[in-house]
Parts: sequence; C-alpha cells; structure tokens
Amino acid sequence: MSGDLAAESSGYTQIRVKKFSYRWTISNVSFCLEGNLWKGVKSPTFSPGANDKQKWYMNVHLNGMDEESTGYLSVFVGLLSSPKSPVWAKFQFGIINAKGEESQIMNSQRVVRFDQNQHWGFKKFFLRDFLLSSPRLLLPDDKLTLCCEMSMVQDCISISEENTQPEIDIPRCTLADELGDLWENSSFTDCCLVVDGQEFRAHKAILAARSPVFRAMFEHDMEESRKNRIEIHDLEPEVFKAMMGFIYTGKEPDLHSMADAVLAAADRYDLERLKVMCERALCRDLSVENAAHTLFLADLHSSVQLKTQAMDFITARASEVFQTSSWKTVVNSYPHLVAEVAFVQIGTQREENPKGEEPKSIQFPARLNLKFKRFIPRDFILSHAYQILPEDEFTLLCKQIFNAMMEFIYTGIEPVLHSVADTVLAAADNYGLEHLKVTCKSALCKNLSVENSAHTLPG
Repeated sequence: MSGDLAAESSGYTQIRVKKFSYRWTISNVSFCLEGNLWKGVKSPTFSPGANDKQKWYMNVHLNGMDEESTGYLSVFVGLLSSPKSPVWAKFQFGIINAKGEESQIMNSQRVVRFDQNQHWGFKKFFLRDFLLSSPRLLLPDDKLTLCCEMSMVQDCISISEENTQPEIDIPRCTLADELGDLWENSSFTDCCLVVDGQEFRAHKAILAARSPVFRAMFEHDMEESRKNRIEIHDLEPEVFKAMMGFIYTGKEPDLHSMADAVLAAADRYDLERLKVMCERALCRDLSVENAAHTLFLADLHSSVQLKTQAMDFITARASEVFQTSSWKTVVNSYPHLVAEVAFVQIGTQREENPKGEEPKSIQFPARLNLKFKRFIPRDFILSHAYQILPEDEFTLLCKQIFNAMMEFIYTGIEPVLHSVADTVLAAADNYGLEHLKVTCKSALCKNLSVENSAHTLPG
C-alpha cells in the first residue's frame, strides 16, 4: 500500500510592470534646428496616470549636448519627483513620422534606476542633418513629434495557493527486487550455468541484455546456445554469485575481501558499471602492502581510474611500498609498471620544482658506487630506476648493461651494444623486452666469427 495522499501547496510571485507613453510635439522646429537658437528644450511634465503624483519630463538637445554629440539630437527622460524613490524602469524613444508611425526607435535594453532629478537617454539619438534632409516625412508642418514609452516596475506580489486536490503518491520502482527474486528463486529459467561443479539456473534474455559476452554466446551457433548449458571456468562460486546478483539487480554486491576477483569477472564479462564499483572498493582499501598488487590488477584489467589512484599512492609513499614483497614481484615480472612509476615520480618532482631547480640527489646503494655529478633528464630517469629496483638485481648487471636496458625502456631507442650485446641480451630476456632481444641477436649475428660462434650458439 502506498503512503497517505498528501495535499500539494504552491505559490508564485508576480512582478507588476506599469507601461505608459508620452508624445511631445515641438512646433516651428526648423527655427531651432537651422538657427541653433536653443540647444536644450524641456517638455512639460507628465505622469503615468491622471491622479499619479509621480512627475516625469523629457529633454532634447537639437545639436547635441556636448562636443562629442554635436550634429546629433540628444534625447533624455528624467524623473522630476516621486512619492517612492528610486524608480526602476526601461525606456524607449522614437520619432512619429508623417504617416503617424513610430520610427527611428531606440530603447534602453535594460532596467535602469531613476533617482529624483536624474535623467537617462541617448546623446546620439538621431543625426540632425538627416532630420533636416527629410522634412516631409519626419518634420510635417514643421513639427517634431517625439514619443517616449516607459515600462516601470511597481511592486512584487507573492500569492500562496492551496491545492484541494491531493497528489497521488507513486510507489517506488521494485523492478530490481523482482528480477532479483527471479534469480534467487530460479523461477522460469531457461539455461544452466555450471561453476566449480555447482549448477545455477538463469535466464538467457537477462544475461544477453546485461552482458555482451553472454549475448555473443547465445547469438552464435555455439555449444552453449545449443545445449543451454554454460561451463564457467576460473571463477569461484561466491564471486560468480556476486556477479549474477549485479546482473539481475544492478546493485553493488558485498565486495569485502573479493573486490579483486569480482573485478576480474566484471572485466571478463564486460560489465563496466560493476567494474567501476570494484575499482572504487579497491581504492578505498589501498595500503602500503597492497598498492603494488592493486597497480598490477588495474593494469591487467585496463582500469584507468584505479591505476591512476594506485600510481599516486605509490609515488606518495614510495620508500615504504618499495620494501614490500608485492613490489618486488612487480619489479621481477612487470618492468613496464616500474617504468611508469618512475615517470610519475619524475613528473611529481618537476611539479614541485616549477622554477626548474636541480632535483635533489638520489641516494644509491653503497656497494654499487654509482655517482652522478650533475643530473640531466636521462640521468634523472635512470637514477629513479636504480632506486626502485632491488639491490640484488644489480649483482647480475653492471652499470653499463643496466644503462643500456633502461635507455631502451624509457626511450625505445636501440642502444649502442658493441661488446656487451650478449649480456644485454640476457638482461632483455630476463625483463621480457622482446624488441631489445631482437636487436641484441641482430648485433650478435653481425659480429659472428670463428672465435665467438661457439659462445653465441647457446643464446
């Protein structure tokens, strides 16, 4: 049953605007225009209404009001007196031609404030020579008729209304709950999913609608489509149930302690929203111990937001993260991530050094006896690489070999190998640098000789 019917109240505010106009005719105007007898002519006072105590006036300068406006008619409207001041209004001026039509219209565009004895208008309302050149149209019977239209703000009225008709309260949507019941109760199912020996009944239409991967299975002439039975491999039953709960309801499952596994499932079955939910859960749980593993997961599943958060965390707490076993695993197995972290570190230091000051010196392991007198960008990159690789790796690589390998990692440029191609080949093989391996093999082939062929053959 829905809740009680609730009466709806409403209201509105009306800004009242009063409009009025005034026509002012100046006769024998040619005497003023040609002889320039008067620069300024003031109209009689006028009011918005017969009993209105508000007084206005118009003022026209037939040859401009100053040096800048010489040669123009300058027209103004002013507030002489008002019981309430200031007055807010828009105004518009025009010339009434021989046909009785308003022409040469110019308006204020915006509401302006009139204080008592203050006027507004246009210094360059109309060219005086143009007026003189069209006397039949604009000055019939030697009369100039100006029109002023005012739109004046009066007051605001707020009105409250009670609606005697109650509003009908619409129940909340229960679609997610109802679809969830279909899954939980295995009602009207038409396919079976097998996970680690356990069978789960489901609905092909819902699976196909929610997951492009499931849709492809059912659309094509695959065994799953023919038998309506799908074997799900590499997923734990609890992870599978969490994924299916999301598929049916769209709600975030309980990701505690299994966000990484659900992330993998969401990536595999192309469930983008669930994937982002997992990313958020992993971000919340970032720590020194799991940061490197989280970076690996983000890279593996192309989780851009999660990867950015993990990289930022690692660079902020590098000295602690670099001591963890998960970081050593990344170093040994995923050198491209090591390189990316180094680049982020470099970028962070450069942002903190906007004046281009020389970076702080890096402390290397003492037994390596590696010193740089002055850093240039390449050496700065290499110094970071020395920091983030564990010391025992250097027992296998001399500085020359390591430099060659890291130069390739950061620039992609093939190093000068000379007599160290065989050792660089071993390093490239150890760190999964296939292109560098091919380069080393090519260099070794070019230098084949009777003396070294036996040594080269095993590699």
